[in-house]
Amino acid sequence: LNGDILRGQTAFAQYLAGFGWFGSMQYMEAPHGYQLKISNPGTLMYPPQPQGKGPKAESAAPKFPLYWQVDASRYEHSMTLVGMISAGGTNAPQQSHEIGAFVGNELRGSAQAIYIEPLDAYFFFLTTFANVSGELVQFKLYDATTGKIADLTERMFFVPDLHQGALETPVPFSLKSS
Repeated sequence: LNGDILRGQTAFAQYLAGFGWFGSMQYMEAPHGYQLKISNPGTLMYPPQPQGKGPKAESAAPKFPLYWQVDASRYEHSMTLVGMISAGGTNAPQQSHEIGAFVGNELRGSAQAIYIEPLDAYFFFLTTFANVSGELVQFKLYDATTGKIADLTERMFFVPDLHQGALETPVPFSLKSS
C-alpha cells in the first residue's frame, strides 16, 4: 500500500500506489538482509531475478558523483527519512543537490536528490547512522553545479529504526538565512 517501506543497510524505497517503488534502493541483492514495513499483513512476492539482481525500484539514479560518502559499517543503527528542500512551502530540490547529515563535524549520512516522475519532483531518501540514540543531527546542502555548501535550519535527535516523511508528506528542510 501507499507508504510501505523496504529498507536495506544503506538505502531504502517507498511504495507509491499505482506507480511502484521509489527511493535510493535500486535492487535487493542476496545475501543482504532487508526490513519490510507494510500497512496490511500479506505475502511478499517478487518476480524472478533478472541476471542476478532482485526487484528493481523505479527511481532514476542520481547523475552527479557523490560529494559525501559515509562508511555505514562503522555504525550499529540507522534511521531514514524522505525529505525535500522547502522554498516558500513548495518542494525545491534540484538534480544537483545532495543533503548531508552530521553529528558535530562527523558525516553520518548523505543522499542525492532523486527525481520521482509521477510526482514531477526531486526528493531525498536519506539514511543516517549512529551507535547510540539521542545524538543531535544537523544537516547541510551541497549543490554540485555551484560547489557550495549551505547549512540547513532543521535539527533532529537520532532514534534507531525511526522513519520520517513520505512521498506525499516529505520532511521539509530550509536553508539558514543570514
